[in-house]
Amino acid sequence: MAGTGTVYRFRPVLKERPWGGHRLATLLGRRAPVEKRFGESWELFSFGDAASELARPTPNRRTLRDLIVHGDVRVDANGQPAGTFPLLFKWLDADSNLSVQVHPPDGHPLLPAGQFGKTECWVVLAAEPGSKVFVGLKQNCCSGELLELARSGEIAGYLQDYDVKPGDAFFIPAGTVHALGAGVTVAEVQQASDVTFRLYDWNRIDPATGRPRELHLEQAVACTCHGGGKRVEPIPSLVTEAIRVERLLGAGECHAFELHRIRAGSAATVRLTGNWLVWMVLDGETVLSTGRSVELLTRGDTVLVTGPGEYLLQPAPEGVTLLQTTPAASCTPYWAAR
Repeated sequence: MAGTGTVYRFRPVLKERPWGGHRLATLLGRRAPVEKRFGESWELFSFGDAASELARPTPNRRTLRDLIVHGDVRVDANGQPAGTFPLLFKWLDADSNLSVQVHPPDGHPLLPAGQFGKTECWVVLAAEPGSKVFVGLKQNCCSGELLELARSGEIAGYLQDYDVKPGDAFFIPAGTVHALGAGVTVAEVQQASDVTFRLYDWNRIDPATGRPRELHLEQAVACTCHGGGKRVEPIPSLVTEAIRVERLLGAGECHAFELHRIRAGSAATVRLTGNWLVWMVLDGETVLSTGRSVELLTRGDTVLVTGPGEYLLQPAPEGVTLLQTTPAASCTPYWAAR
């Protein structure tokens, strides 16, 4: 297939967090000072005042924003500022529980002008024995009840908790009360937003300030929607001896993106007719070839792949597992054994 597709790599940005740990270094090979606690590795983003830096920049193209502005990466701005990429890709490492939090949905009056909401999905990379995630509430409650539960700390007992293991996935629509639990490392795909309102923070003291972190009770309650958050049940869409493709989220479930998990045990070709896709390597490694470049992808790597184009994957003997993200309702990439 003739095409002009290109593979782009970016420099990860590590974020210190009071709940972070050291697994981003040990599991994903991120270079991080051992005395610091990193909770997030931002892999691919362009919104607000920041954008991912290209791993191999040129004078006119140093960031993802530059690629969008020059037309190398085609996105539907859909009301967002020029140069904005609609999604944000991260790895998260929770050494302790994240705060119990809520993100506003699209169009909510508490969102800054020009920003969308934050619907997200977690795919578990690693989990300590007994680890949990918290997605939704065990029972619905009115705004006043939710506010009182948050103020008293009793909300911890009302959270719907799930035991987790590697490979589990959780869909968290904007407006869902949620928290990532201690001992869990995940790949996170989300809308490009960093607006978070905290309901509860487990009585934690921020070591940077010596004080509890700020809560946003009224704003969080105003954003909360009941229902929607869930454990994802993968649906096989292609199963051969060489390739297994599972749908995690389709356009009918998530308005912002579609997710598939691909396990390739031998050489495969991928034909992309849409504008772009993003691969995050969950396990194993592969050589990714185009007509003009060759990339080695290993666990923890994230790449932006543009279309139209055809790509060849040649996995290592142990195979490779990819988390594939495409825009909602776009043309699904075609996978075939080589």
